[in-house]
This record gives sequence, structure tokens and C-alpha cells, in this order.
Amino acid sequence: LNRITGDKIWERRDLRIYQPVRQGSSPIVDEDNLYVAFDGNDQQFFIALDKNTGSTRWKSDRNVKTDWAATLEASGIRTKKGDSKGNEKPGDNKKSFATATLIDVDGARQLIAPAAEATIAYAPHNGEELWRVMHPGGFNVAARPIFQNGLVYVFTSGLTRHFLAIKPDGRGDVTGSHIAWSTKRGTPAIPSPIVIDEHLFMVTDKGGIARCLNAKTGETLWTKRLGGDHWASPVYANGRLYFSSKQGEVTVVEASSEQPMIHATNQLNGSFIASPALTDDSLILRSTTHLYCLTEGHHRSDQELAKETSDNPTIASNVRKKDGKEIDWDAAFEEFLKKDSGARKKFENGQATKEQIINWMKSQRGTAKKGGKKSGLKKGGDTDDVNFYAIVIGRLKTKDIELGEFTVTVDHVTSMYGNRWVRDEINGKTVRVTGVSGQFLDNLLQVKRGNTLKFRTGSYKPSSKILTFGPKFHVLERTPPFNPEDYGVPPDDFRGYQGELIGKIVEAAGYEVLLEVSELTPASQSKASKPESIQGKRVRIVGFYNQHAESFNDLRQGDRIRVGVWHTNPSHDEVGVTDLFEQLSN
Repeated sequence: LNRITGDKIWERRDLRIYQPVRQGSSPIVDEDNLYVAFDGNDQQFFIALDKNTGSTRWKSDRNVKTDWAATLEASGIRTKKGDSKGNEKPGDNKKSFATATLIDVDGARQLIAPAAEATIAYAPHNGEELWRVMHPGGFNVAARPIFQNGLVYVFTSGLTRHFLAIKPDGRGDVTGSHIAWSTKRGTPAIPSPIVIDEHLFMVTDKGGIARCLNAKTGETLWTKRLGGDHWASPVYANGRLYFSSKQGEVTVVEASSEQPMIHATNQLNGSFIASPALTDDSLILRSTTHLYCLTEGHHRSDQELAKETSDNPTIASNVRKKDGKEIDWDAAFEEFLKKDSGARKKFENGQATKEQIINWMKSQRGTAKKGGKKSGLKKGGDTDDVNFYAIVIGRLKTKDIELGEFTVTVDHVTSMYGNRWVRDEINGKTVRVTGVSGQFLDNLLQVKRGNTLKFRTGSYKPSSKILTFGPKFHVLERTPPFNPEDYGVPPDDFRGYQGELIGKIVEAAGYEVLLEVSELTPASQSKASKPESIQGKRVRIVGFYNQHAESFNDLRQGDRIRVGVWHTNPSHDEVGVTDLFEQLSN
């Protein structure tokens, strides 16, 4: 875009990959090019575009081939024969989220661009691969590489969490020759390290263990427990480091090679996930609920303090009374993980979040008071949660942008994956939807009360009639009022169909297609009583990820396709794709 007028200069929509949790890397620019990483489950490449026209300057396939099952086995994770991780997350080891870095090595520029299982250096002008280092026993780089002291610093966030210091003057695969030092002791998975002169500082995302290393040798100089969970990266100003935790605590530590003194610890309202920002004289912190600007000499008024207290901060909601005394649930959570290895494993593997475990602890306390029998922590941490991955269409009743939630009267539910009984329970009812964030809050702002919208869900809580916004293939947008034919609800006479369909794509997203059918060829085993009843109408086809993922990415609205389908369960509204799928000329 033209940054002054907002006019579009160019756009590209042909660079698409399958990345279910969306890309996390940022583009970077130099005087000529825009550099972008595309590391998805299905394909992985790095590309340089002319920043003035959008045309491709060069494109380099990652070409990273590893025995992933062997890597998992080496980490103690059993796999089935010919399988990786039991097929739970195919291609998960191919995703990467790191932003690239341009560096200068002896007068020559290098583009350091981490992939999932390797960090690769390219020549920025033509995309030639200069060198690569395979990540030992792990995958998935989150933090941007740092170049200082003649070394490139990279850490992996999957499985073994290796921190690597790489000499960037090699050629080819330099895994065995150019790693100056490495460590996997107390390395973070999320917050970036920070290098000050010859010292490297980092903090673990779990437990808040801060460490100082000799940046040239990797020698540990000191270790200090700050506590809390850290997603935000530390920042440096005036000889001090600022660490901000998800529990709302900001700790100020001297940036020294000696065991440091803590200059200050401040408890603020909210949870810090984003890294702080610095100006000439101010520190700006964004929590999940508040934005702070700290400047020397400024004091808030009594009215400002009173207003903040009335804002129902996150921290206050995490403290409850027990026998007349306050319960610090954050501290209780830490203690519980120390004692319960099963819960600790679920938390570390991402099967249960801290919030879910605390909610479970609270529910168990209530059960214990009544003399009831305690039940074990289930996967997901909330015994009231059931998975419900579906597209829901309904009319907006209320919305709260600040909380990221809305209520909707449900008109229709489609594209379900399990727990289909939820459809019958919520259809025609008013339910609350929580967990909306990011760009989808902007979409929600544009939907007025009474308008129809469609959105994807992730789970359902029967006791409170609450749906959560879907964690992948996000959908939240305004849509025309519900009409069964518009949304691909097939006629009863078409149910049980098996055979070919030809038609025009009305919608293609989330590896599903809404097809307006123009021709059909039933198979001999089709059970549809009147298959021709679908002609001129729409049907939703699912399952393109199984074997047609690459071709699906090329589909656009209006394309004509021939596709084989099988309505294996006539009670479902959607039909499944078979092995037949091809694009036709328009």
C-alpha cells in the first residue's frame, strides 16, 4: 500500500500454503526486495519479491528431508510403523514461525532464514543457498535469529530445545563443523534472548528461570529464578533488563555478568504476552487488558488508581478466599505441578493450559468441600469441555469487543467433526461465544445486531451453553440470512449419493468446498432416491486435506471442478471427497 494515501500498489494471492495455525513470521525488506517465509505442513519455501512490483525475484524450496519418525523415537516418543506421531499432526514438524534476519559477513550479505528443522542462509540477491545447519533432535524456530560477536544465535522450540551459536562463514551443510557452541539447559521456547556486548541473557517461558551466558563460549555465568510464565522477550535500557510475565509481574534486573541484584518487582494488572517497547524516555507495556506508559517523574492521580481498581483486573479474579484467607491460584498451580507429574506432563505437552488446570483445581476444591470423590485431570483440563469443531450460522444478539465474545441465536450447524449431539442441543438456542481475538475482532465490529454471521467453533461447555471460537481455520464473517440451499444442506432425495459431480465453486476454505452442481453421474451403488434433485443447488464437500491438499490450494471462487463424492452418512449435511478431483476450464 501507499503509506500516505492507502492506495493499493500491488498484491499477490497465489502464494499459499497449508498452515492451520497461521503464519507467525514477518516479512522483511531491504532496498530492493521483500523477503517472506512460507513454511507450512504441505510445502516449505522462501521467496524474494520486488518490493515495488510484487514480481518474484527468486524462490528457493527448503528441501529439508529428515527421518522424522527416527527423530521422535530418539526423543522417547513411540511411533507406529510408517507413521510420525501416530498421524495426530501430519507435517507438524515442517512448520516454522521465525522471522528472517539480514546480516553482513566480511562484506557480503547473508539472509538467515530458519525453517522448521534447519536454519538456512541464502544470498539475498539470487536466493543461492550458502549454508545450512540441521537442528539437533528438534524443530520449529520461533524467535528471530540474532547476529552478534561474529555468531548467529538460534534456538529451537520443539522436543529438545537446543540453543545454537553458529559461525556463518561456512558453505553447504555445516552442522558438524560450524556450531561454535550449543546448550539445551534452561532454554526458552517462546521469549527471545538478548545479547548485550559479550553477554547473552534469556528467560524460560515456564518457571521464569533467567540465565546469563558468555555469548562467545556458551559458559553459564549465573542463573536466577524470577518465577512466573514468560512469553514476552526481555528488553534492555540504561544497564538494566526488564522481564514481564504472564502473571503481570515486571522484574528489573541489572544486566551484569555477576549474580545480579533485583532493582524492582512490580505487580501490574493483566497478563503480559507481548514484549515491551522503548522510547527515548518511556517504557510501554501492553498487557492482555491494559496499556501502560511508564515515564520517570509521572504519578497517577487517586481517580486514575480508583478507576483501574474498578476495571476487574485479571489478577484480582485469580485470588479467592479459603477459610477466610486469600488463595493465590498462581502459586497453587505451581505447587500442584510439582506434586502431580501427570498434570505437569499434560501442561508441558500443551494438552492442558494453565487456566484449564486452575479451573479444574477450583472445581475439585468445591467437590472436596461437599465430600465428593475427586476425579483425575482429563485431557484439556476441563471436565465440562467437549470438542466441537463446526461451522455455525446464526443471528447476532450482543457483542463485547473488549472481552472478545458475543451471543448468537443459532440457525444452523454444519461441517461437524465429532460430538454431533451438540448441534441438536444448540440449534435454535441462544449461546455465548468466547475467545475472539486479533483480526476477527475487526470482523465482529462490522456485524450489527440482528445480522447473520458464520463462525467456526472449537469446543462447547454444556453446563454454561458456551462455544469457543475455533483455534484453526478461523472463520468469522457476516453472511446472508440462513437459507438451507445457500449453505449446502442437501435435499432428502439426494442423501446417500455416491458418484461424480461437476459444478462451480461458491466457496473454498478450510479444505472444504461449497459446490453449485450443474451435472452429475451417479455410481451404481448410490443410495440416493432422486440424485438429480441436487442439480442447480449447492452441496458442501469435505476432506480435501486427505489427498488433494496441494490442488485445493489452487482453487478460487468461480472455478469449475469434477469431483467424486460419497455420502457415507446420510444424516450428515456434508459429503466426503473421494480420489477423483480435477479442475475444468471455465
